[in-house]
Amino acid sequence: MIAAPLRLSRERIAMYAALLTAICLVQVKFVVAQGFGDWSSFWSAGATAGTPDLLDPHNHIAWQTAHHLPTTIFPYLPGMAWFLVPFTPFSLSVGYGLNFVLMALVTVAAGLLAARIYRMPPALTTILLFAWAPVTAALSTGQNSPAGLVLSLAAIFGIVANSSVVAGVAVGLLLYKLPYALPFVILLVLRRNVRALAVVVLCAAIWYVLSVAATAGDWNWPQHYASALRAYFGSDAHYNAVKAVSIPSLLMRGGVGQTISIIAGAAFFVMAMPLLVRMPLLEAASFTPLLALAASPHVLPYDLALAAPALFYLMTHASEPLRTRLICVLYLLAPLWLLSGVLHFDVLAIICDGLAIAWILKGYNESTPRRHFDIADTRDRSKA
Repeated sequence: MIAAPLRLSRERIAMYAALLTAICLVQVKFVVAQGFGDWSSFWSAGATAGTPDLLDPHNHIAWQTAHHLPTTIFPYLPGMAWFLVPFTPFSLSVGYGLNFVLMALVTVAAGLLAARIYRMPPALTTILLFAWAPVTAALSTGQNSPAGLVLSLAAIFGIVANSSVVAGVAVGLLLYKLPYALPFVILLVLRRNVRALAVVVLCAAIWYVLSVAATAGDWNWPQHYASALRAYFGSDAHYNAVKAVSIPSLLMRGGVGQTISIIAGAAFFVMAMPLLVRMPLLEAASFTPLLALAASPHVLPYDLALAAPALFYLMTHASEPLRTRLICVLYLLAPLWLLSGVLHFDVLAIICDGLAIAWILKGYNESTPRRHFDIADTRDRSKA
């Protein structure tokens, strides 16, 4: 295996941390000026949890209008709203700040877990996560994709370490946002991890009951939830057209019909499925979130926080000089998503779709499958 690219002194850690904090705070300034970004949607969900106003689009928007908040539906599983209730006693601004701190701590946890999985120095993996522009995008806009990232890493750890409980619980918790979880469910099916799938099913049942309670006893909430998402998807895709990242969203922006675009994304993921079976387990699990991002019809810049496992895999397995050149280019390109309004294009699409396509082409071009390895097979790169 290839050693980690560098070791960090305390002075460098402090310098990088200060620089990344400054970059993130600049984004925060603009988000706060625009009404705290997406956080108002989460705060609204917490405030309406356990009432009919959570799921019904008209009631939810009426509640937001009455409280002088930006209007949108809550596109997560209704049960997710219970986890936002603790923020509601606080004002919108204080809740935003608390979420910022919480997601920053979650990012640190993700860095520590990534260090364990990929055998890299913890300080390095943590700095690399905060330096990855989609992570700071999530922090500044009040989003929760760092939580999705740490759960994805936990799923990867459980899958590779052959711990069905860890993998199943992690994927089960990821069900709070279905596009994050479903690709891992498919991976578990492809790898015939029945025990982990059983845990996921149990978690899904718990989410269903939590969602019934969150919607004031609506046992038919899946149908109403699907209807709300269908109405939300088209308008949101149009509103965020310049931030289109995935293959389906780029096709829709180019004038291709929604149904055909979604089918194209699904076909792209299906094309990768034989590789998810054949490739080494760590590689397959690390690239699963990236493939899902490229194939999903609704991906925004902060979602690419989940591309980090693929980046860590490249850092520890790609050959030089390709590794250093590729990682530097990706990290330098990523912040340009902030200029998507000026460029009328989100450069993260190049990173997301380009890496996913390159991985598939590389996989099919390999004449013989490589041996499988897991965490126990890797050397401790922190000593390199």
